[in-house]
Amino acid sequence: MEQAGKTHALSEQFLSDLFSGKMKEFMNKLLDFNKAVKVTPNCCKTMFLIDATFSMSELLMIMKSKLQIMLDRIKAVLKQNGMSDELVLMKFAIYRNYDQTFDMIY
Repeated sequence: MEQAGKTHALSEQFLSDLFSGKMKEFMNKLLDFNKAVKVTPNCCKTMFLIDATFSMSELLMIMKSKLQIMLDRIKAVLKQNGMSDELVLMKFAIYRNYDQTFDMIY
C-alpha cells in the first residue's frame, strides 16, 4: 500500500506537468513510468483492466472488496507450494470517460 501511495503521488504530479505544459518534466516521468520492472522468475503476475466510468461506480466498490480476498487466496496458494508471498506482481490499468466533468468521474 505504501508503494501505491507513492505511485499515486507521482501520477498526480505527472498530470499536473501535462496540464500545465511542462512537457520536459512530463516526458521524463512518462519514460520512468514505462520502464520495465525487474521481475523475479516464477512470480505470480496479474494485470487488472478496470472500467472506472461513472456507470461502473457500484461495481468498482464491489471489486475493491473482492481484491483483498483474491490477494489472500493467491498468497495461500503460493505458501502451499513453498513460494514466498512476496512474489506477487499486480498491475492495474484503469480507463474512464475523459470527456466527463470531474464530478462524473468516480
